[in-house]
Amino acid sequence: MYTSPLLASFKEYFIRNPKFVWVSYISLVNMAVDAGAAPRNAYNSAAKLIRDTMQYDVTVLPEYKEAMQALDDSNIRQGVIFVFGSNLAGRHGAGSAKHAAEYYGAIRGVGNGPMGQSYAIPTKGFNMETLQLFVISQYVKIFINYAKNHPDLKFQIVNIGCGLAGYKPEQIAPMFSGTPPNCEFTDEFALILKRYDLSNNSSNFED
Repeated sequence: MYTSPLLASFKEYFIRNPKFVWVSYISLVNMAVDAGAAPRNAYNSAAKLIRDTMQYDVTVLPEYKEAMQALDDSNIRQGVIFVFGSNLAGRHGAGSAKHAAEYYGAIRGVGNGPMGQSYAIPTKGFNMETLQLFVISQYVKIFINYAKNHPDLKFQIVNIGCGLAGYKPEQIAPMFSGTPPNCEFTDEFALILKRYDLSNNSSNFED
């Protein structure tokens, strides 16, 4: 199979930089990127290129999995809490929820709150229906209070609600405004949050 020089360089960079792999992977599994979707930023563009190729080029998969496993092992040793989007039935059958169940102790049948080294924020209901934005925001508020009450823990938050739930990052990320410094976001969510907070501060100053 032909591998372009650009793809080859991405593969090499992914192997050397597992955190880049993690950000790209989480963005993908939460955004349901398909062949016609335009990636939202450079991370997603690079990850989509790798993801598409992984379906055919078996030489990529072992390296990719090895880098992912190394980062997961590091996170687990350091006590990082993996925050993911879930359904209230706690099925954890796909995307970041499946990843949380496999690596971070998410319990099947539990769809909300802390468990193992993970924290579930519901974006879908018991029957897999997408929850309304207001409802999701209430669960996010509960999480923010939890994070504030546990300053000794570090929380790694994926782009919840932006995969199977079908929302856009611009609709979800602002819900996390006011999170404490022990919360870490993907670059995409972090950028949206920064713009949101700057906009609010500017409005408050004008008032």
